[in-house]
Amino acid sequence: MQLISVVIPLFNKEQYIRRALQSVLAQTFQCFEVIVVDDGSTDRGVDSVTEINDPRISVIRQKNAGVSAARNRGVEEARGELIAFLDADDEWTPDHLDTINRLRTEFPDAGLYACAYCTYLAGGKIVDHRGAVVRPGSEEKILHNYFRSANSGEAALHISAVAVAKGIVTEVGGFLVGETLGEDLEFICKVAITYPVAYSDRIGVTYYRDVENSAVSSNIMVTQLPFVKTARHYLDKGAVDKSMVNDLLDFIAEHQLWLIRRDVLAGNSAAARSMLADCHTSKYRIRKIWWSFWSVLPRRVTRTVFNFKEYIKQR
Repeated sequence: MQLISVVIPLFNKEQYIRRALQSVLAQTFQCFEVIVVDDGSTDRGVDSVTEINDPRISVIRQKNAGVSAARNRGVEEARGELIAFLDADDEWTPDHLDTINRLRTEFPDAGLYACAYCTYLAGGKIVDHRGAVVRPGSEEKILHNYFRSANSGEAALHISAVAVAKGIVTEVGGFLVGETLGEDLEFICKVAITYPVAYSDRIGVTYYRDVENSAVSSNIMVTQLPFVKTARHYLDKGAVDKSMVNDLLDFIAEHQLWLIRRDVLAGNSAAARSMLADCHTSKYRIRKIWWSFWSVLPRRVTRTVFNFKEYIKQR
């Protein structure tokens, strides 16, 4: 049975790390090691880890260098050929590693193995990211063009739901150090551009958006998601299969529009307009027109309208 190395970056997640670890220990697939990389935490998160008496769990301490550096360090120390990633505030279902191992066996030529996930929002609402695409007999598949599948809503990926061979992590350069938002997406896309993705519709992960220190829910300001620059580098050097180019461009645009929406609602209209000028898409052209309209209106008008929409939605 193949050893799977579980890499968990930890930074001030004392409230959640025990839940994450317990979800690993409860796996039906038990051939694993757990590497927790403490990235200079100032709380008692490490104590919560060491209080769990299991020889398969090891802790590495380093000065704060960011989540990418922590993940890269965990990969370096891993003994397994396959690396499964889990964030310290997320949780696996008991059969997650079983699903990953089965995908690895069934699709040995894939570069990335992943299952579906759901998001737990503040207030207890749970969002199933499989949407309406789950069909009988579609549970496990190989995606030769991940970006086409993602654009159609067939396969959304989250870093806590993926596993990658250690050699491939090294081949693509690991996680991009120094980024505070979107470093996980950049890594996933580097692998998906080069290799097929093996995917299961089974939900294996709960991604918690109700926790503190969540980059997605924070006010971190970025001018460009890091994967956009990386994807365009691959495109410019002709490293993207021709059948994948248009799908990758639409995938880039979809994520640019997410950031544009964020900027418009935060009142950063100049940044939104700059990114709109760099957003090229046919699939999402109506959405681009929509946010182009809102980006030229005064901030007070935009805030009033969208606050009212939110008020109506919650009634």
